[in-house]
Amino acid sequence: MKWTDWQIGGVDWIHRWCTDQQDEQLADATVYTEGQSPEQVATEIVTRLQHHEAQTHAPG
Repeated sequence: MKWTDWQIGGVDWIHRWCTDQQDEQLADATVYTEGQSPEQVATEIVTRLQHHEAQTHAPG
């Protein structure tokens, strides 16, 4: 179907990229990678996103 290649597995990725706060948080992050393995960099990124998610959806 034309113009639907951004819809994968029922997810509209253009809508998600434009509205998801995790994508915005990641786009604003500066991650220094010198001297770190790819696994260390990935862990730092995931940790930052999880921390942001916990603060965004904290009870109260």
